[in-house]
Amino acid sequence: MTRKRWQPNLRGTYMNKDAMKTSLGLCGLPLLAAGLLAVAWLPGCGGAADDPSNQLDGSFSGSYANPLGGAMVSTNSGTPVTLFKITQSRDVLEAVDNAGNVFRGTFSIAYAYGGMIQLDGTTGAGTPVHIAGYMESSDATAWINASWIEPGFKASMYGTAQITPFSPTNPAVWTR
Repeated sequence: MTRKRWQPNLRGTYMNKDAMKTSLGLCGLPLLAAGLLAVAWLPGCGGAADDPSNQLDGSFSGSYANPLGGAMVSTNSGTPVTLFKITQSRDVLEAVDNAGNVFRGTFSIAYAYGGMIQLDGTTGAGTPVHIAGYMESSDATAWINASWIEPGFKASMYGTAQITPFSPTNPAVWTR
């Protein structure tokens, strides 16, 4: 029977089930988009990041080196990187390697005891470098695990350092 495939619509006429699903789906899209936009425009909702007392309690500042000795960066132009001294001030990072090259960038918190880093600088050979990766900590030890990106190639970067430990009741979270 053909009648079973047709359903009454809001106007009292009959519509094919597939057409009804499509028309209902199209009506739902604007509502979904409006809801998502409303949530995106909401100011802080009083969560942990909005609490001014929840400031960074600890720092990733320290002298990072390969825990096994040798270079921290698997391949790079210029002098091999064996030491990477990082200074952190909230979300701003500055680093100086063992050859005196300066790198500047940012730290973005991704979770309680770590986050993403982005640094830019040049090697001793004058080659631009972009460093992207993450830093994490456990007790008073922190580590950097990142990609060292020069024009034409990418290498891995890894090192550890002793840092000021983060408080377990107040992890690495702050407001901007």
